[in-house]
Amino acid sequence: MAATTTTPRFSALRRKRPNAPGELSKKFWASAVMWLLVVVYGFPVLWFLLSSVKPAGELFSYPLTFFPEDVTFKGTPRRGRASTSGRTSSTP
Repeated sequence: MAATTTTPRFSALRRKRPNAPGELSKKFWASAVMWLLVVVYGFPVLWFLLSSVKPAGELFSYPLTFFPEDVTFKGTPRRGRASTSGRTSSTP
């Protein structure tokens, strides 16, 4: 029988090697680019969500406001009752 050497199965038991030169810089810039993309793509979504609870007069007012002064849900469709034809009606 040949002697076998075993290596630790858990990564916590392995020694971490130090970062190679420039590796930390690459990680930083990759992270910075990803956060920039999150802001660029996330801002319009947040704007749409906040605009959906603004009253109509506040949507087109000058100067524009980011947060609504009066929150209203009049612009959102209400759940109606189902009719016999399968369509919903908006009458209470």
